[in-house]
Amino acid sequence: MGKLNIIMNNIVEELNYAFHPKDKSIILMGAWFGNRFSDNARYLYQYLSENKEQLGLTHVVWVTKSEQLQKELSSMGYEVYMVESQESIDYHKKAGVHIICNSDNDIPPKGADILSRYSNGSIRINLWHGLGGIKGVSYASKEYLDYKKSHPVKTGFKEFLRKSRLFRRIVQLPGGWGDSYYLSTTPFETEIFKKYFGLSNKYFIEAGYPRNQKEIKLRECEKEVIAKLQNSNKVLLYMPTFRDNNSGYVSPLSDERIMAELKTNNWLWVEKKHGADANDLLEKVENPTVLQLDSDFDANVLLPHVDMVVTDYSSVSWDGLYHRKPILFYMPDYDYYMNQDRGFVLEPDEFIIGPAAYSTDEVLEILQKYQKDFSEMLPENEETLFKKVWGKETNCEEIWEKIVEKCM
Repeated sequence: MGKLNIIMNNIVEELNYAFHPKDKSIILMGAWFGNRFSDNARYLYQYLSENKEQLGLTHVVWVTKSEQLQKELSSMGYEVYMVESQESIDYHKKAGVHIICNSDNDIPPKGADILSRYSNGSIRINLWHGLGGIKGVSYASKEYLDYKKSHPVKTGFKEFLRKSRLFRRIVQLPGGWGDSYYLSTTPFETEIFKKYFGLSNKYFIEAGYPRNQKEIKLRECEKEVIAKLQNSNKVLLYMPTFRDNNSGYVSPLSDERIMAELKTNNWLWVEKKHGADANDLLEKVENPTVLQLDSDFDANVLLPHVDMVVTDYSSVSWDGLYHRKPILFYMPDYDYYMNQDRGFVLEPDEFIIGPAAYSTDEVLEILQKYQKDFSEMLPENEETLFKKVWGKETNCEEIWEKIVEKCM
């Protein structure tokens, strides 16, 4: 969808909405380009679906591109449609609230979490998919900041236009998604998100993340994975973020000594590549001490059941903090990522909240040092960090109340 088509589509849809107001008792949701049932959108969707009568909602609709997912979720009692079906399009046009957690750009080949071209006139909420403050994103990415230095006039004009609500609603994105709300957690996180998206405070809902709710209705595939975790003394969850380039990255499982350590201690290494990883960062491993999950698997359901989180520049470290899990930072390409890839928004000592390893040698050393009690890895200022990033523990009921209060 080119820029002219976006403008024409938005004008037509805005006029259509003026004559056909949308129904706020109908909620339409999707996640991760329509391919996954996961993340903040999934958790909030399940809460709204299971409590829709008490909340005064008539329909809570999920849309997907996956036929298998559509059949499975329908069998679980949820209202789910294939995203391009006529039922889906009808609900896109009727739903007064459109909620996503990732992409709002309805342009092939990936597209958006929903058919965002029909979002004009709806309250648009992006729950997002990871707390800010580690890698650079959008207006805070190293790529954009470097470009801004060499093209100050062009980027200055772009940021000037970004401040115009009319530009955001009509020109920037299909469905007016340039003018949408974002979910945040605390004032600290809101300031980081403002750097990412160039928006003012009024566009951020400080409430918490639905995916941190510990009780959730599980899919059969999730029950099977959780059952497998019970057979190991300890479970280590490895979730690296995506790279624009894999330069300098070495898999921890390439070190046979680490594999031997896992086997000796009867530890299970569970790993899942990032949904945006296009470089196949994690190679296939055939070993009983390793469980590799599909990239579409919702790893948030595992966090309450693991003993340690291993990551790098991913915001899963903040999720680990929420669940009071020890975190090992494995960063073999630290210098490259900081200086030539996406860079960091915070200073490293602000987000590295556990032991740091820059080689497989150091990973092995840390595992052996803390093998009797991973909890010794927890930071001394854990509670201070928690309040700074999360504020307090919360649940979907409280989050939805704040969403309603802020924008409905």
